[in-house]
Amino acid sequence: MRAIRVAELVLAVTALVVLAPAREARAEEADPAPIREADAGSDVRPYWRQNLFRRIWFDQVPLLVTWWPAELARPNFSGPLAATTVVALTSDWGENGGLDVSMERWIHESCGGGCTSASNALTTLGNWPVLAAGMGIAWWAGARAGNERLAEASSLGLEALATTGLWNEALKHLAARARPPGGSLGSFCNYGSPPPGQEIGSFPSGHAQIAFTVAAVYAGVYRDRLWVAWVAYGAASMISLARVTLGRHFPSDVIVGGMLGASIGRFTVARARGEPNAGRALRLVQGWRPAVDPGRGVYALYYVRAW
Repeated sequence: MRAIRVAELVLAVTALVVLAPAREARAEEADPAPIREADAGSDVRPYWRQNLFRRIWFDQVPLLVTWWPAELARPNFSGPLAATTVVALTSDWGENGGLDVSMERWIHESCGGGCTSASNALTTLGNWPVLAAGMGIAWWAGARAGNERLAEASSLGLEALATTGLWNEALKHLAARARPPGGSLGSFCNYGSPPPGQEIGSFPSGHAQIAFTVAAVYAGVYRDRLWVAWVAYGAASMISLARVTLGRHFPSDVIVGGMLGASIGRFTVARARGEPNAGRALRLVQGWRPAVDPGRGVYALYYVRAW
């Protein structure tokens, strides 16, 4: 029963933080924007039909330089991300650990035999080779059946999956956080040999980041069908929760991984549309503005910073 309540909480947080940009975009745009052809010189094929490895290679700079700064400027992204990161960083404070550790132990201990079996099945479903193979088959089936939308979503999903995998591995090595087993309190910066009986690579969760990346891509391509978003994000939430119930991750690992994954998925779809900042309802407006009124003799320069 406790595990079910936790699952409901995860789904509610997901709807608030991850689905909000999609709802805001639909309010501004009744019909889904068609995927536009990329500006790629003489290559006039749709973006998703172009060379996959080339797309992955050229994704990294705009993701780091343009997309993520825009994401961090949104309070409903940066706020939860910062708060969850603080919870993770303070997990080893005190003899018994902090909130992150106590939540992980409570969720893990609440999972019985049936819950463990289901969590193992969900973990298998969220493995990147399984997701990659599934999307590859979906792309082939969509192309064979003339279902351009399915083929498009699957092609973009493979692109986003590769990108999120690269960043997840980099972040795991940078954070070097200990996983829950072995009495770990989730300490960071365990470079070199891990503490006895412990394993490094907890932050952020790879399963959560991958699952939410794929979910965001399919939800973005099928943005006019709300049920696709609920099914995709619901499945990603259950995969993420399974990693905590199995004692492989702390709650902060899966929350941060899910947020980063969903961001990369939205980036991939927005880039395919040629709209790097598409779907942003809250934007930071800042800069110097002139105030000129000759009739009153007013000549001034003022600085504006507003959401």
